[in-house]
Amino acid sequence: YDWIPEARQPRPDAREQVHMQKGEVTIAQLLKNAGYATCMAGKWHCNAAFNSPDQAQPHDAGFDHWMATQNNAAPSHENPVVTPNVGSFFKNPLMSQDAADVLARHQPGLPVFPASEGLVKVSAGWMIDRLDWRGVERNGVKVSDDHALVLIGCGATTATPWLALADDIAKSVESAFGVALELEPRVMGCTAESAKS
Repeated sequence: YDWIPEARQPRPDAREQVHMQKGEVTIAQLLKNAGYATCMAGKWHCNAAFNSPDQAQPHDAGFDHWMATQNNAAPSHENPVVTPNVGSFFKNPLMSQDAADVLARHQPGLPVFPASEGLVKVSAGWMIDRLDWRGVERNGVKVSDDHALVLIGCGATTATPWLALADDIAKSVESAFGVALELEPRVMGCTAESAKS
């Protein structure tokens, strides 16, 4: 049973039209209603709007916890063996609604999304884009041409150039917007600081 509707206005890129409806009843919701804790791990292919309240997110489908990339997290679903990447390299920063309102007054158009516990998320990708990082390549690592949150490998063989570029991006965002970015991927086998040196 295919519960994701086909695009109503066919065109090559109609992803915003193809998503699970918020009213769909899922197995996770039924299990949650029966007292089970629910978790989803993997890639969430049930929407096309990254962290948007306009389309169902995993928590809307009954998942208490989820560890996933969004349908559009990696550039054009590129094979990471062919185009090495880890999907989103930075988390969308959490802050209070008041802090987001102040930031948005100074940065018109800044996307702000609801989060849990009275906090909101602001778009890291939007801030990175405003600083013209998209397409920048250094030492075998490049900011994707398709999505500013994604770093792709183009020759780097160690973590050092990945983390150096990520550090430069984060420092520029903090300097321009006063917002600290946090890495999305976990650095294994060393600390992020030691890998940069």
